[in-house]
Amino acid sequence: MKRYGLKILENQRNAVILANLGRRTAEYVIVALSIYQRFMRLNGINIELDKELLKKHVKKEETIRIFDYEEDESIIEQALEMIEKVKGKRRLFIITAFFTGLRGKELILLFRSWNSLRKKDFEEVEVIETGFIRRTKKSYLTMMPKQLAEQIEEWRCGDRIVENLCKKGVKISLFRKVHVAVLSKTMMPHEIDLLQGRLNSILVKHYVKHLREIAEKYWRAYKEFLFLFS
Repeated sequence: MKRYGLKILENQRNAVILANLGRRTAEYVIVALSIYQRFMRLNGINIELDKELLKKHVKKEETIRIFDYEEDESIIEQALEMIEKVKGKRRLFIITAFFTGLRGKELILLFRSWNSLRKKDFEEVEVIETGFIRRTKKSYLTMMPKQLAEQIEEWRCGDRIVENLCKKGVKISLFRKVHVAVLSKTMMPHEIDLLQGRLNSILVKHYVKHLREIAEKYWRAYKEFLFLFS
C-alpha cells in the first residue's frame, strides 16, 4: 500500500479534487479511500464509495501528437496578424505577451508593478525578476529585448484587458505557445521551462547561474521580430 494516499486523508479539513492531482497521486487517493471503506465496514459502518465514478475524474494520460509541431510557424503568423489589429497601449501589452510568453494575469502585474520590479541588463536583453507565485501558476523571471523594456512604463491596466482583447479576436493564451515556438529554435526544453515558469524553485536557483547564456539564446531567437516595436 502506498502511504501517500492515506496521508492526504489524515486531515479531514483537506478537500481533495482528483482532477487537480497528478494521475498517480489521484490513484493513490482512490486506493486509500477503498482501504478506509473496508476498515469502517469491519467496524460496522457502511460507507458508499463509487470507485468507477471517482476514476472518471482522474487525469487521462496525455497523448503527444508529433505532427502538431509542424504548426509552430503558422502559430507565429497568427500572432503577428493579431498584433496588427491593436493600437495604442494595448498593442504594447500584446507585443509584451509575444516577447515574454507571460499569462494574462502575469502581464497585468508586470505593467502595474513595472517600476518596482528588479531588472538586469545582459547586452541586448533585459531580464526582469517577476516573482509572481500563485497556487498552481508561477513566473520567476522573464526576458525581453532592451528596446521593448525602454518603451514600457508603469500602467494601471484594467482587470478585464485580456477579456476585452479576446472579444476583438486577440487571444493572449496563443502568445504563450508562440513563445515556445520561437525559443525552441535556440533553447533547450529546460531553458524554455525556466522562462515559462514550469520549473520548481530549486532548479530555478541552479539555472539563474546561466542567465547570460540563456539571454544570448533568447536574443538569437527573437531578434528577427524587433520590427514590431521599431
